[in-house]
Amino acid sequence: MNRAGRVSLFGALAISLAVIAAAQAPALKINLGAWEVAMAVDVAGQMPGDTSKLTPEQQAAIDAMAKARGNQPSRTRKTCVTKENFQKGTFLDNDDADMKCTRTLAANTATAIDQTITCTGDNASRTSHLRIDASSPTNFTARATTTSTRNNRTMTVNATMTGKWLGTDCTGIKKN
Repeated sequence: MNRAGRVSLFGALAISLAVIAAAQAPALKINLGAWEVAMAVDVAGQMPGDTSKLTPEQQAAIDAMAKARGNQPSRTRKTCVTKENFQKGTFLDNDDADMKCTRTLAANTATAIDQTITCTGDNASRTSHLRIDASSPTNFTARATTTSTRNNRTMTVNATMTGKWLGTDCTGIKKN
């Protein structure tokens, strides 16, 4: 998967981790500061990009790469969770500017968040289901399933994530 695809994938899943409904702050008890988040993904379907101008041979090559891509190795990145971005629900990333999203929380406790996020935009839609379990303020695991459709092409991403708190110092870590 290319860098843009990885960034897009992290973004889509990070949006899933943005756990605020409009007037409801996350109750999850996790520490603020530097976090290391590892994510393993399994991708199925077609990348939802505009492929209308590709030749049949180019389309076949892209489809073959997508099929071969299947399970991706775990990727790790560091992020800084601040009080502000946690309370806004953007502690890993922001919503797509071109999509309108609604969130439905099934659980919002000190140790678990369970939510569904539905987003729509021009010729695109995305539905994500996310479950975060925080075994302590310094560790969490998460499972997410995201189905995206753009230009009548659908892709489903299943991901598992683990987060490990590194400490309060975010020096050198990009704040979202």
